[in-house]
Amino acid sequence: MESKGCGQSSDGNVDQGDGAEWAAARLEANPGHLTYREVITRSYRFEPGEWL
Repeated sequence: MESKGCGQSSDGNVDQGDGAEWAAARLEANPGHLTYREVITRSYRFEPGEWL
């Protein structure tokens, strides 16, 4: 999770609940920080086959 107000972000933990908790705590500490961005990373793996 990333605060669009200041650019700071959570630690990137795998558990998505941690980002929401971080954002709620950040909002409580900084009431003017009302906009956040969720950052999602997905990995993909290709395996060679006949198409290659």
